[in-house]
Amino acid sequence: MHLGKRRNKYLRPPPHVSTDQTQFCTPLASKIGPRLPAPSNPGGCLYVNSSVSRKRDGSLSSSIQSGTAKKTCSRETETALAATPTCGQEPLNQIPISQDATVKEFASKIAAFYDDLTAILVTYYAEIRPAPGFILFGSTTDGAHLKIDLPQCKFGRDPWVARSVPVPPNPTVLRAIKDWMSATWMLNLERKWIVHPKPRLVTLEGVEIQRQLASNDAMTHEMATTIFRRLGQVDLFFSKDSIGQIWRKFVKPDFATTVLSNADPMTVQSIRASFQEGTASCNPASCRMWYIPTILPDGWTVYAFDMLRKRIIVLDPAVGPFGYSNRRVSMHEFVSNKLHAALFTCLQNFFSSWHCESSHWGRTFPIIMRENIEKDQTGLCATFFAWNYDGDKLQIPLNEDTLASHSSLMIYELMRMQGNQTPVANDTLEAVKVLFTAL
Repeated sequence: MHLGKRRNKYLRPPPHVSTDQTQFCTPLASKIGPRLPAPSNPGGCLYVNSSVSRKRDGSLSSSIQSGTAKKTCSRETETALAATPTCGQEPLNQIPISQDATVKEFASKIAAFYDDLTAILVTYYAEIRPAPGFILFGSTTDGAHLKIDLPQCKFGRDPWVARSVPVPPNPTVLRAIKDWMSATWMLNLERKWIVHPKPRLVTLEGVEIQRQLASNDAMTHEMATTIFRRLGQVDLFFSKDSIGQIWRKFVKPDFATTVLSNADPMTVQSIRASFQEGTASCNPASCRMWYIPTILPDGWTVYAFDMLRKRIIVLDPAVGPFGYSNRRVSMHEFVSNKLHAALFTCLQNFFSSWHCESSHWGRTFPIIMRENIEKDQTGLCATFFAWNYDGDKLQIPLNEDTLASHSSLMIYELMRMQGNQTPVANDTLEAVKVLFTAL
């Protein structure tokens, strides 16, 4: 489907899905309820005439803001918030959550944010005029989806226990790559470094990699999409688990972006492909942890869905070491309700007899940071969390040094991305090898 066709062919609104049987339990949350109805958005249409235009440097993220509304919890509160809830209890509040004024405020703010973001993404790929045949952001399909019958299996092994997590290159090497990125000519950086077609086209210029990973600019939607795509490749390549099994799946940001735009993820070609392609070689039923990175108006968050313990782990770098305010908890309830409903709608429609039920899930809000970070680093932190969180804790503590090392590692991994249709990034890595003779 081409961008020249009517806008309402993109990111269609989802059909109503009953979530009456879905219950969440969240510590210290006073308002719990079923999935929120989509905020007002006629027909689910997304319009390109957004008030936010694409930045000249190619950045695709809306500005990250930190307003006065952000508050922190006391030490007494943060301990309770970090505790794992007792699942299976009745909702704490029988009043529909959609009637709460605070939640309506969240819904309105997030809807406006995603209206701008999706308009930027659709417009960006229309302007670069890709060759015919590429699947673009938001492209939908009318075709009926096939239900795949997954064989029964156990969960994959923890990659740290299985020794599947690759040892990163020497820190000196990573610093050399980052230094090279910071010092190289702009003429080289203005070329396309990433052109990756599947499950949908994503492109990055070298200057975007340099600014966001070497200079700590805010991470854009497309940068995060590319990084999580690469992390999925690394997981599969280095897996030492049984054939066909994998412990975690990185759900690309397109999923959360589509869901929070109040569109139907099952009709989006790239999302359908990311769920269903490759199931013959890697069984999704073996995935215990499903990491869903989500860009929000004030930064990135990772929602980790634990299929074994039936809980959503909220990993929000913006809260730092101080914990979650009640308002912040309510916002994450709103977002995770929508993601939970959409995730299980996809799993139950794309696969026969999905093994994990959607009812009686809990939430937990662990405090896993010991230092504050800059507001522009929430995206980098989100990739750090997803790569290093084992379901209970960070395998590598997050601090200024480990985050800097992680950003260098992400540059290195992007240069090695499989399926990249431009040789620039790989040629650059080879040039660095020659210069430093360290790899």
